[in-house]
Amino acid sequence: MQLTFSSAAPARRLLCAVTLALAPSGTLGGAQAQPAQIDSPAGSRDAGRSALGLGSNLPEPILSSWSVETHGSNLQVGAAAAARVRLPSAVQLGASLGGASLNTYYVDGYERLHGSAFEAQARAVVPLAELAPAAFTFSGTLGGRQVWLTDDVVAVDHGTRVFSELGLMAHIRVGSTNLVRVGPIMLFDFEVKPSFAPASLGQLIHVGHALSLGERVALNARLEAGGTYGFDGNNEKFLVRGGVELMARFGEGSGAWLVF
Repeated sequence: MQLTFSSAAPARRLLCAVTLALAPSGTLGGAQAQPAQIDSPAGSRDAGRSALGLGSNLPEPILSSWSVETHGSNLQVGAAAAARVRLPSAVQLGASLGGASLNTYYVDGYERLHGSAFEAQARAVVPLAELAPAAFTFSGTLGGRQVWLTDDVVAVDHGTRVFSELGLMAHIRVGSTNLVRVGPIMLFDFEVKPSFAPASLGQLIHVGHALSLGERVALNARLEAGGTYGFDGNNEKFLVRGGVELMARFGEGSGAWLVF
């Protein structure tokens, strides 16, 4: 006796059930299922990256920037050009060159009224912690300054200083394009020529604002003020300074880089 099936549907259903049971978990029709992606804040294109670029569970891209700044204080007005690089660890390294016209300056403890200056410095910014919307960094600066004096005092017509600054900053993001920065700066300024003496030791309060103007361009402003001591009391005693910096940023996701 010959047996025949009136329909192939039960056989097809059984074949499909066996195929689904044997298929690797997370696949369907040979396509690998993709995990859900969550957009990270502050415009970062990769989920899991830090909102402020200070370390995360994903490697950060290398970013770089070029900038120009105009700055002034109760001692001088000037301009500078700077370059920065942000490493995958979120540590930042930079260098700058600048010049200034001196209104008042102190050499060997004597007040001088006119001159010019050339300055070079290197700077590092190290991330400490992040507690959104705030992040905390430690910064260090080391540099040198050469001045040429043009007033009527001819006994000493130039001077050389080395200086260092240490800062502890809190960066607070306000929205997706603004960041407010505040913290103390310790200033160490030593004259090495014509004399060797502390020229300006002090503590300044820093208030700054960074604004992203697009994917590549940012504006950075700062104001710092505080008391100083040097040359046994024969120095400026109070320092107020500020600057405005226009920055071009390069690299993937650079539009979210506002911690400087």
